[in-house]
Amino acid sequence: MASANWMKATRQGAGAMKKHLNQEDRVKGGHANKDINPELTHLNYTLDCKDYMETLRRLTARTKAVDKLQPPKRNFGQRRITSCFIELPCPDVIRQQGRSDDFFVKMYQQLQDFFGKENVHGGYVHKDEVHIYYDKDDTPVLSLEHMHVVVSTYTPEKGINGKAFETKARLSALNKALDQTCLREFGVPLNTGETPQHKTVERLKEETELRQVASELRHEIQQLAAQADTLRHTVAQLQAAEKEAASSRPSLAMHMKAIAAEQKVQELTAALTKERRRSAKMEADAGELDHTLEDLRHFIPEGLRPLVDKARAILATWLHRSDRGKDQNREQTRQWSR
Repeated sequence: MASANWMKATRQGAGAMKKHLNQEDRVKGGHANKDINPELTHLNYTLDCKDYMETLRRLTARTKAVDKLQPPKRNFGQRRITSCFIELPCPDVIRQQGRSDDFFVKMYQQLQDFFGKENVHGGYVHKDEVHIYYDKDDTPVLSLEHMHVVVSTYTPEKGINGKAFETKARLSALNKALDQTCLREFGVPLNTGETPQHKTVERLKEETELRQVASELRHEIQQLAAQADTLRHTVAQLQAAEKEAASSRPSLAMHMKAIAAEQKVQELTAALTKERRRSAKMEADAGELDHTLEDLRHFIPEGLRPLVDKARAILATWLHRSDRGKDQNREQTRQWSR
């Protein structure tokens, strides 16, 4: 990490930092930052202020006092930058030596010297966030004990002016002063030579969590894509099966028609069989009757014989018609069998 991270804020943005910096709110918990260890929160403390509400009052008072002497040339309203949160990490080697509290005091004094005591409104030392997180390049980084310092964005030339406050020259000068103080007092350089990210540790942690969420989402998208491919394959199989079923429907209809015809043939065959039995019985009865008439013809008077002959002629006609009916029934059965 470079010497210091700067984060400028509006009046509303400064108010939103209360939950993170005010010790009473921090003890209550419920933070979005899941890396805060509540068991270590009691080790946190403030420098040069009682609590965050005092810091906000001092910040507001300083803005009003400067504006009376150097009114802003433009009215930015709620978008006006009036404060800057400077985050300073304590090198872990100093923490291991048990001198981190001395480090924060010296760094706070250096900030007062650089910005002016009237523009520095309190320091907030956090010792409950020591853990590993990943930076923008996915490199593991140890989150160190650190201090947030709230300052007014004051410059002698422009008054309260966020743009004039944060320039490359001022950033470079402050980092150099902090590095020299750290090296002189503790024998350890503060500046690692890395490019300042201008982001707080909290913001870097949020980005780490976002990258993890993005990675999980990419994995879910890949799974959904695989499921979509499987569904497309299943749909294609169903469409092919439906097409095959559609092509087989005519033959199925013909098969059903054949089954119906076969049933009809069986019904007709049964009816014909029944009719034949009845016809055969009637033919037998008619033949027997004809023989009976033939025998009676010799015993009846000569004058009644023509009546007997007429009766026998009627029987002969009926038998002939019965034979023709049998032939027609057989032909109809053959047709249905086809």
